[in-house]
Amino acid sequence: MRLVRVFTKTLREQRRDVLAIAATVSFAPFFVLLYWLFFPSGSTTYGVLVLDLDAPVRIEGGGSLDAGGDLARALEGVRYPGGGPLLDVTAVADRAEAEAMLRDREAALLLIVPAGLSEDLTGAEGDVPGEVMLVGDLANPTYAVTAVVVSETIRAYVDEVTGAEVRVVAVEEPLGGSASRSEFETYVPGSSSSR
Repeated sequence: MRLVRVFTKTLREQRRDVLAIAATVSFAPFFVLLYWLFFPSGSTTYGVLVLDLDAPVRIEGGGSLDAGGDLARALEGVRYPGGGPLLDVTAVADRAEAEAMLRDREAALLLIVPAGLSEDLTGAEGDVPGEVMLVGDLANPTYAVTAVVVSETIRAYVDEVTGAEVRVVAVEEPLGGSASRSEFETYVPGSSSSR
């Protein structure tokens, strides 16, 4: 009974203070609107650089397979549910240039498609899996997100092309000394063992 009395007393107090009720009811949608304006869904794109060293190969039936170009198109096709692009895919011709872009955080990941990947996918090399290389700063949080998305896209593409489970292995190569950072260096900004 005491709870009911407290509730009715609070209700009477709120009825007398119309301004507090109006502020409570109007501020909640206002802050939701502000949050939506400042952080729109699907606005973040992760930069992926693609260094394609592969050459297309002829396959049985008269067609051809271009694994590097197909992978780049598959990455460009990754979208948010609203239709916006999740990955910003850029082709590069030089690894040194790409690594400089990674250091400057102009992109999160470099995907290196090796020569002979198309042959590996057509089964010309037997059951030996092909390898693609993911290069990036392992301490960069956007690298981790991008690596997961790229790896899953590669797996889906390979499954579609070959019908096999695992035919391509993604090998990570850390950029610079990002793999040798201590826990302290990871959590404390500006600290580095090279200083």
